Amino acid sequence: YMFIFVVAELTSISNVYALLVGDFSNSYGRSITISLGVATVFYTSVAGLPASIVTDKFQGVLMGCLVVILTIAVSSFDENHVSKSEFKMASAATTDGLMAAVTLVLAILSAELFNQSTW
Repeated sequence: YMFIFVVAELTSISNVYALLVGDFSNSYGRSITISLGVATVFYTSVAGLPASIVTDKFQGVLMGCLVVILTIAVSSFDENHVSKSEFKMASAATTDGLMAAVTLVLAILSAELFNQSTW
């Protein structure tokens, strides 16, 4: 379970980098995934849990700042404002929306139960 989670996280980071650079060849994906994995294992093995906690705090602060910056940037453009009719159409309850919500709840509950059972 954790192996799949780590591989998915590292792969998504390399995909975002490839998207930013504009080169979707596999050479970027493999090299970035391997280098991130090696760097993470290195600093965790050298400094232990405190280093992991510091990097988690840094990531949390960085994500919070990015959310604030993106919220300000998106809400400041006139073309991003939503009319009442658009909001009504987007917030209407549908069967697909209900199925997505149920699937999300089941996926999170299953993942957490599986995680608790392995520990």
